[in-house]
Amino acid sequence: MKFTKEQKEAILTTEGNVVCIASAGSGKTSAFTNRMAYMIQEKGVSPLNILAVTFTKKAADEIQKRLTKMIGKESAKKVAMGTFHSIAYRLLKVLDPEFEKLSICPDWWKLSVMNDLCKPKNEKNHRGLDLGVKAGELSQFISYQKANHITPNDTFIINEQVESVDGLSDEILREAYLTYEQLKEESRQIDFDDMLVRFYEKLKNDAKFRQRIQDQYKYVMVDEYQDTSSIVKSIIKLINDKNVFVVGDWRQSIYSFINADVNNILDFHEDFENVKTIELNKNFRSTQNIVNLSNDIIDYSPIEKYKKYKHSVSTSEIGDKVQFTLYQDEIKQANRIADKIESLQQEGIPLSEIAILVRANSHTATFEDVLTDREIPFDVSKSMSFFDRKEVLDLISYARLVVKSDDDVSFRRVINSPNRYLSKKFVEDLEKFAGSHDMSLLQAVRVTPQAGEWKFKRGIDNFTKVIQDLHYQQNVNAGRFLRNIVKLTRYIEHIEENTITASSIPEKLDAVEKLCEMASKFSNITAFLAHISKIDDRKKKSKGVDAVNIVTVHSSKGLEWDVTFVVNVVEDLFPHTMNPDKEEERRLFYVACSRARKKLFISFWFYDSDNAKVNEGLFITELLGSKKVLEMKKTLFRGSSEAVELYPN
Repeated sequence: MKFTKEQKEAILTTEGNVVCIASAGSGKTSAFTNRMAYMIQEKGVSPLNILAVTFTKKAADEIQKRLTKMIGKESAKKVAMGTFHSIAYRLLKVLDPEFEKLSICPDWWKLSVMNDLCKPKNEKNHRGLDLGVKAGELSQFISYQKANHITPNDTFIINEQVESVDGLSDEILREAYLTYEQLKEESRQIDFDDMLVRFYEKLKNDAKFRQRIQDQYKYVMVDEYQDTSSIVKSIIKLINDKNVFVVGDWRQSIYSFINADVNNILDFHEDFENVKTIELNKNFRSTQNIVNLSNDIIDYSPIEKYKKYKHSVSTSEIGDKVQFTLYQDEIKQANRIADKIESLQQEGIPLSEIAILVRANSHTATFEDVLTDREIPFDVSKSMSFFDRKEVLDLISYARLVVKSDDDVSFRRVINSPNRYLSKKFVEDLEKFAGSHDMSLLQAVRVTPQAGEWKFKRGIDNFTKVIQDLHYQQNVNAGRFLRNIVKLTRYIEHIEENTITASSIPEKLDAVEKLCEMASKFSNITAFLAHISKIDDRKKKSKGVDAVNIVTVHSSKGLEWDVTFVVNVVEDLFPHTMNPDKEEERRLFYVACSRARKKLFISFWFYDSDNAKVNEGLFITELLGSKKVLEMKKTLFRGSSEAVELYPN
């Protein structure tokens, strides 16, 4: 395999602290894996002395596979490789006798405690602190403090990711944090964040433990270093601060919602001594026009730290110009993209080499809808189908049960969603009763002897009343019908109280709203359910066949296609209103645009579904300029179905 001068430098530099800045398509994983192989085969480094950390288990498996091909299975499996959480867990299990006595707390327990703390104090809730924030927001605040190794007694850090608690006093936040930690300790439990916290504290405070780890891992290698947290950086320094090799790209740091800190890679030379910087800036993936556009996205950033790094340089041909398209609305966008996909297919481009990238999962719905109608196969497996989201499945299952009362699958899904405190044993006993009396579960729940038991009666009565009320509304507009489900089940409150990560709440609420909007096009719920079944059938038929990829931008990282459509680049969608960090949104846009090998289409639209005017997103204005965008809008108003502008390279 041929390597560039910079890749060779990264592979052959085996001693000292090294930060390898690898822009999109520059062969980062290849350099990372070949460096390990070179150290073991050529430099005589024992694989037992290498600690290789990845961001995901999938990445660890991929690197392990590649390394096995290079040096053999026996040597490759001796390298300690995995995510930091998995490595911390394994080492604590082996070397910390007290850790063996602890269990990881389930999400329901954590949410229950967080909800109690957030609500007012009363006879049933003696822990209540009346915080005025949601359980997920408190959970995210505590998680963020732990990621920065801040205990309940330290000064808290408040940033954009946890600004929902801004305004609460340190005293009340300290009490909530402290109570949560005490309850966890009393029940001998830890949460996911505690794996890193405990590992860090053990390294810091136990000299014998620290020495053993340091003696073992003479070489530390970290992949995707831009996605690490502050506590990870501190753990690395305690293990080894002399032989650390990190690789990543600050341009692709997109995980602040799980406490990633882009400054870890930008400031590596300040955190470690005698640092060598290597830049992999040759792009082997994309054409020159696509690479130039990607560079421009970053160049518009006001952050000075970005300026000292080299532009990415394409090794490919100039290629087609990047196409920007303004559509009248979201539906026209989806239909015209479907037209373009059919045209590309006729040109000989496989559907599997075409991707539609959306900023949020709820945005896949329109494309799943339109491609189904056009009978174009599509694949949503790399992220998730909109119609497989829990909240979407819940609402559809309520509707199915109302329309078809013997739908036991839907019954099982919604009987405890939202929670009606009907136990698993209750459902098992109900199924036995229904089976012995040849009844559907919905029939059985109304007449089961359990219905009279006080501990079940309230939940059963609530459930049957919801179904009965909905039964008489089957002929109303499908969108209104779904909104009635949301109202009768208090589903919004259910989301807010049962989502453990605050950043996930807006997306769940967005999905509920999107489903109701889609349904509003249908005169009744039966017609809408038939349409959903059609989409499900299309998904099944698309499995294993040539199909268009519909992927969220986060899930697209590390992937590439010949043709990429980056859609919905409009205000509040991309950059997205749920992320206050606009520079992270810029990096996310860079990730999206840099997935394309040969053709890149970027689109935005002028009217939302309520016919209200919307503005183009920040990135469109930066890249095209307000004047060109205005010209596109004027063309649209003159009667053209769309206005196209080729990016001026």
